Amino acid sequence: AATSSGKNAVAGYIHEKMNASIKENPSIILNEPDIIYDVKAHKSYFFMGDYMIALGAGISNLNTSLEGDIWTTIDQTYWSDQINWSDQINGEGLSEIKIQLSELDQIVWVQQLDGFAYGIFPEYTDGEVILNTEQRESKWTELHPQNINKENLPQEIPVFQLSINHGKKIQNGEYAYFVYLENEFTTNKMSDPDIQILSNTTSLQATATKDETIITAVFFDTNSELTTNRGKIKVSEPAIILVEEFETYWSIAITDPTMDPELTSIDLYSTIDFNNKIEGNLEEWEKFTIQLPKNEELGKPTILKINNSDSIQYKKNFDNQSLLTITSNGFTVSEDAFVRIFTLTGQTIKTINAHAGQFISIRKKGIYILKATNVTKSITVQAIF
Repeated sequence: AATSSGKNAVAGYIHEKMNASIKENPSIILNEPDIIYDVKAHKSYFFMGDYMIALGAGISNLNTSLEGDIWTTIDQTYWSDQINWSDQINGEGLSEIKIQLSELDQIVWVQQLDGFAYGIFPEYTDGEVILNTEQRESKWTELHPQNINKENLPQEIPVFQLSINHGKKIQNGEYAYFVYLENEFTTNKMSDPDIQILSNTTSLQATATKDETIITAVFFDTNSELTTNRGKIKVSEPAIILVEEFETYWSIAITDPTMDPELTSIDLYSTIDFNNKIEGNLEEWEKFTIQLPKNEELGKPTILKINNSDSIQYKKNFDNQSLLTITSNGFTVSEDAFVRIFTLTGQTIKTINAHAGQFISIRKKGIYILKATNVTKSITVQAIF
């Protein structure tokens, strides 16, 4: 998962339930499938503002000889109140309602009064939406054997269940739905939500707000480029990223989802003009080398902050005991900091998410602008190498 510790976040995984019996006893591998239930899918979850978006791709039933259809449950919860729904749904809401998505081109949404609201994107969803609101027999002893000693437990429970039935023969199917999380419900927030889907494949799943001030992506591999109206993004390794634009800076949170202890950094390439240097997108890829956490912090997101000022402010005189110690062939960073190296014309040469004590070598002689920033300090200097 990747987050900048605010309300926005993104996470993804490959649904591929391992048959634990094989791990316990590898000798039975010839007689047992390595993926239990023979179902595989790529899934991601995105939290942006007041919405949670869920994407699924590559949904496949690898063994259609098994009984039953392949389902995605959006929610199963206590049915407490009146049900509201979009115009595409017809029914009383007190039994089973089926919605054929293939016949629709607008968002289908359902809401419990004063509760969560759920929306499904028909163009990104294969299957049939099933809405059940009904009384179901309670099974208290199956939840816990000690419940048999409790008195006055209800024998029936009102249940709200919203699901997608992908069918039995689904291959490389997909789904896309969202949940509106706040109480200020309006039909417009469901029929025209402030979210968009940028990609939903087994290589890349990505979403953004409509103005693209929040961009989220799960790169399952390095075969895809993320295309937005503001520019493109690609990565050197599988990665989960959250890009956020604030008033004075951009924040990029990135995580190695494989938690590979041998992987020390990920290169992120982008044509988004994070520094507001030009009108529109950059013509060439800008490279950001992002160092990854180690040891007990393995798997945590690294957060990169980029000043989006229209111009670079240069400081000719500086305290050599602050963030940078400069020598004839490079410089050392005294504290963890994000460092950018520019030419005198403002062109970015290199970006480094440096650790305290790290030495950065400058091989090509010349005059450069160095900008180092961390949580408490920021310094821009001109240096001759």
